[in-house]
Amino acid sequence: MAVPENLWNIRAGPDYTHQIGDRNRWGASAAFGSASDEPFLGWRDDEVSASAYYQMPSLQRNSWIFLLNYSNNRPFLNNVPIPGFAYLINDPSHHLEAMVGFPFLFARWRPVEDWTFSARVFAAASYSLEVERWIFGRAAIYAQLQKSPIQWLLADRTSVDDRLIFNSQEASLGIRSPIGKGVSADFSAGRAFNRSFYEAI
Repeated sequence: MAVPENLWNIRAGPDYTHQIGDRNRWGASAAFGSASDEPFLGWRDDEVSASAYYQMPSLQRNSWIFLLNYSNNRPFLNNVPIPGFAYLINDPSHHLEAMVGFPFLFARWRPVEDWTFSARVFAAASYSLEVERWIFGRAAIYAQLQKSPIQWLLADRTSVDDRLIFNSQEASLGIRSPIGKGVSADFSAGRAFNRSFYEAI
């Protein structure tokens, strides 16, 4: 299989959230673009996605989230609207934040003041594991292991369902620090391994 010299991923769209009350909100987002070697050549190469969610409170600090997602270019079940749900846990006494549900998982735990462990998993397609330690002021060093496949809709593919997928794992070390309101700096270096291109439906 010949991998094209140029691969593009262009996407834009609106995102809206409406706050109803404490831990009670709904929102929706949509995106349109093209992930291809020849972007916007035709409808076969266009990328469309949309999501909607509703959050409702549970107990004193927790909440439920119910969602629906559609995409024609994800790592699995393309062109299938996927419902999902999650339970958000906010437990300050154990320094734990978590979102446990389908098809994803997120958790952040701070067992002692200067250390934070976090994990993100999306189905069996991608994950991120991180250990962070505050060193001085508001700066922190971290180590991260992640996997996140990227897929494209090649213009000359035989079937409209075919995808070119790039899979890679990466281990990195870095330092990050907020430098102002809503602004932060992050410097990291890492090594990618188990890299591969392949075609799949």
